Amino acid sequence: RNVTGVQTCALPIFLGQTTSATAVNLYDNGTASGSYTVVGSIVLCNTGASDYTVTLSTSTTTGAHAAGGYILSAYTVAAGTTTALQLGVVLDTSRRYLVCNTSNTAVNVSAFGVTGP
Repeated sequence: RNVTGVQTCALPIFLGQTTSATAVNLYDNGTASGSYTVVGSIVLCNTGASDYTVTLSTSTTTGAHAAGGYILSAYTVAAGTTTALQLGVVLDTSRRYLVCNTSNTAVNVSAFGVTGP
């Protein structure tokens, strides 16, 4: 219901998931004028019996990590654990990609956030 003078907010949605050992786009904000995405949380789940790492960044280049955009760099996820990270990373039409890779496909990386407008 629309109430005059009351701001509404978007509910977080699932943005994407990967287990890729090579850098891939976990999410692409797109190029629509004024569009943005706030990545609110990342969940790292290591289903393996060994510790593995995750690298995560924002980038202007599809499928490639970019200097100045690193969020995690070779972050260790202990064997058999799940880690939830609360963020507030904003993607826009220039730094539009959320890029990720793991050191082993036993690590699942999931992103959740809000898109707009």
